[in-house]
Amino acid sequence: MVASRAAAPRRPPGRPRLHTTLTLVSNRKALDFLAHRYPGQRAVRPHHVLFLRHLIRAGHWRQGSEIHLARIGDERFLINGQHTLTAIMYEHTPVWLQIVEIEVHTLDEVTHLYEAFDRNLTRSLEDIYQADPNIRALAWSRAQLRVVSGAVTQLGPGFTADQGRSDVSLMLRDPFVRSALLQDWSPEAANAFNGMVPSKVRGALYRSACMGVLLVTYRFQPEPAHLFWPAVCRDSGLTEGQPERALVHFLLATPARSLPPPAYARHVASAWNAFLDQRQMYELVARATTNPIRIAGTPHDGRQTYAYVDVMGLPHHQPVAREPSAEP
Repeated sequence: MVASRAAAPRRPPGRPRLHTTLTLVSNRKALDFLAHRYPGQRAVRPHHVLFLRHLIRAGHWRQGSEIHLARIGDERFLINGQHTLTAIMYEHTPVWLQIVEIEVHTLDEVTHLYEAFDRNLTRSLEDIYQADPNIRALAWSRAQLRVVSGAVTQLGPGFTADQGRSDVSLMLRDPFVRSALLQDWSPEAANAFNGMVPSKVRGALYRSACMGVLLVTYRFQPEPAHLFWPAVCRDSGLTEGQPERALVHFLLATPARSLPPPAYARHVASAWNAFLDQRQMYELVARATTNPIRIAGTPHDGRQTYAYVDVMGLPHHQPVAREPSAEP
């Protein structure tokens, strides 16, 4: 019998040679750093630059954020921070950054350092919400928190079809903006949750596109909303021709992934519109997503797109008219 050997302890890595300086980086200094980018750097992603510009503009930027350079002798290579520096360049606003220089000896070491970045596990929005005492004070369950968080992704940009990369949608990546919206919509969400009995239909109404429309109706037409949505959720005693019944058919037959959220929201809104207009409806007929959404009895009149976040990232209780962004 061979005696087992304990694994030899692994040697700690050698101490890296780092030089860190807190520097106020101006537009000109940002350009200088960008001129020394590592040659294998990925292309700049304009939508991420736009988001960082918002953080700087709104005062939500974390001063002292780090950028990293590899240094061989007197030669420096920017290996992490090109999006940050590009945002500073566009905004013409000085920002305090920690400039971290890492001494290496070869270009291969520069490559290895570059590849070591962007591997971090990003905090989820749920992680951020749980750390926010204002959100915790709402006393929502995790499921309810996810539902309202999804709904504000539709409300923020005004149910538009360009949500993935639009200026306003990028602002919703800022937890300060998202948290402010959650708090602003909390009374409507509380009314909605109180009126929904557990059912298969409730799970469908929890889809982000549905909840966006639902919350708007609770804000601007609370009494009809208290009649319409609980009836849809119960799905009891409804007859063909009622908009509530048509909506139930649609929700149970149409998975969320089968339509883009703006199109899904317009189908849901069509049932509400028929209900408020006192029209019969047997099948939902939605407006084209190229047209602004119409939600009867609310500012969403179908003639203009109205959003609950402006291009500066400021949330609004009353929606504001939105124009397409001309920013790069």
